Amino acid sequence: MKHNGIEPHNKWIAFLTVILGVALVLAFAIAVTLSLDDHEGQNDRGVNITLRFEANGGSGSGPVTSTHFSEDTPKAPKNTFTRRGYTFIGWSSERDACTSYKFMTEPGEELEFDDATPGESFTYYAHWLKKGYSKGDSFAIRRGNTYYLYGSLHAGKADKVITFGKASDQVLVGDWNADGTDTLAVRRGNRVYATNSSSGGKATKVFTFGKPNDTVQSGNWEGFSRSALALRRGNTYEFTSELGGEIYQKSAFGKPTDQVYVGAWAPYDSDSLALRRGNTYYVTDSGEKTTRISFGRPTDTVLTGDWNGTNGSDDFAVRRGNTYYFYTPLHSGKADRVITFGGPTDTILVGHWF
Repeated sequence: MKHNGIEPHNKWIAFLTVILGVALVLAFAIAVTLSLDDHEGQNDRGVNITLRFEANGGSGSGPVTSTHFSEDTPKAPKNTFTRRGYTFIGWSSERDACTSYKFMTEPGEELEFDDATPGESFTYYAHWLKKGYSKGDSFAIRRGNTYYLYGSLHAGKADKVITFGKASDQVLVGDWNADGTDTLAVRRGNRVYATNSSSGGKATKVFTFGKPNDTVQSGNWEGFSRSALALRRGNTYEFTSELGGEIYQKSAFGKPTDQVYVGAWAPYDSDSLALRRGNTYYVTDSGEKTTRISFGRPTDTVLTGDWNGTNGSDDFAVRRGNTYYFYTPLHSGKADRVITFGGPTDTILVGHWF
């Protein structure tokens, strides 16, 4: 029987045809959407990015250009570039980053792309350390207003010689612009003359800070890789967050008679204070964990520095004349390394100079 002129079986065929057509339209729309998403490189694994690697002074064949999703946290590849007279120390997104560990991503470490956009390209540059130089801190000898800078803890001829300030100046060391390289500042009364240049010369920043009789110390107080100054008056300390900046924190610590040392006492930590009483040291990291250790003699001269350059944590060294005893990591008892350096009466500074 016909209904409205259509056979029943033809009616079902027409109905199925309509359903099939709708399904095909939906499938096509979904496919187009997925295609557009894929084209834009966007899915639950992040966005599609391209990684490139440059020799940056080296030569030869390097890691191939590769494509990844940003949320997959791709790892830095093994270096295959070479550079005569230099050692590869890591990758950096900055071509001119210094040789400090904190600016490098080593092979096997994860690369992060929190703000990546679809199709964005990232370039990483190989970074090189001159053979014989250290990733950690080293010494500088001060004689008058002449400074002999060393790229590693070695005796002999300095790697660079500069002049800065006057022979009567008090000298401070810090990374004033967060580029990973330490430079000098000198203090005359309550006036500070600082430079961001490792070549000496004229000051690049001049400002007044505190009173002429204040004790002034430098450190990376907030963990931003940038050094700033702090005033000490008795057992009260006033901290700034940038060179020439305002006081942002005041705190009391220890006794007015304590000797105080500045350092990052835990890996990748900001700088904090350590107290010395005789040959006993009370080391407090930024998390306020205090460690008590004893080493050396009450009459020793003590220096602090990141002697191995592996994770940014500082340790102690004892000086007796021109002999230096290093304690890495922080511990009581005997030194791990002993060297001779310079003359018994030299003024010694610690920094990452290159």
